Amino acid sequence: MRRPCAAGSLAALSLLLALSGCARSPEAARRKLEGDGIAFTPAEFVRRAGTDPWRTLELFLRAGMSPDIKADVERMEGVTALMVAARAGREDVARNLRDWGARVDVQTRQGDTALIYAASGSWPAIVQFLVRSGADPNQSNRLGETALMRAIPAPWPQQDEQRAVDGINALLAGGAQIDARAPDGATALHAAIARAQLRVVKLLLLRGADPNLAGGRQNASPLMHAVQADLPEVAAALLRSGADPAEPGLWEAVQGGLRSHGPAMRETLRNGGVPEPPTSAGARISP
Repeated sequence: MRRPCAAGSLAALSLLLALSGCARSPEAARRKLEGDGIAFTPAEFVRRAGTDPWRTLELFLRAGMSPDIKADVERMEGVTALMVAARAGREDVARNLRDWGARVDVQTRQGDTALIYAASGSWPAIVQFLVRSGADPNQSNRLGETALMRAIPAPWPQQDEQRAVDGINALLAGGAQIDARAPDGATALHAAIARAQLRVVKLLLLRGADPNLAGGRQNASPLMHAVQADLPEVAAALLRSGADPAEPGLWEAVQGGLRSHGPAMRETLRNGGVPEPPTSAGARISP
């Protein structure tokens, strides 16, 4: 007596599976997007990787969109959905895109990668995920910037310093070269000094950054850079980590320009063993 019921159940299950397969077809996915008022275009897919739920993005992929398609969105040229998701800190979307075959080594016209976007956005979990997925932590863009250089946070207060530090540590753990140099010779240490990021400066020095590599537009050492930028705490950290105290011109740099930390900088140089040049009358530079 139960066999007909069993047969009916199997038929119902078969019908359900058939309908499910139909709903997952490219045509059904396109109809669903159209019904939701979403255009099936590369720009829509890439842009929505930064905002929309995964179920919407999956419809694009089921409808036949390549996970590596590029588009110009939000003042970014030639970016992929993975780059946009990485920039927005959307780890779940990044992982799902990788499951659909998105490549981690795709570059924009400027040479930026998903890893560079994740690093510049201070998203350590995504940085770690992309590196483990094969992203090259030493790939540079056309400006010669690596992910580590772009990971140095901006100086404004709303930037999450701890996230940036965690992102830098993730890059270094993944093999990022700490003294990689841009075309002008600047390193991540120069970038940290330029952005007055004392904590990052100390981290880079602790992890082995060379405190004497000259670079940047003026081909200055990190110590000279810190003195010129009026950053006595940064200068002190550099001197403690082996910056050359005998570098010429340090005292002259302290004397030049308007400085709010002149006395503190002079004390820093004295404590760091930087020899003071005599004045024309044989006197020492005043405090």
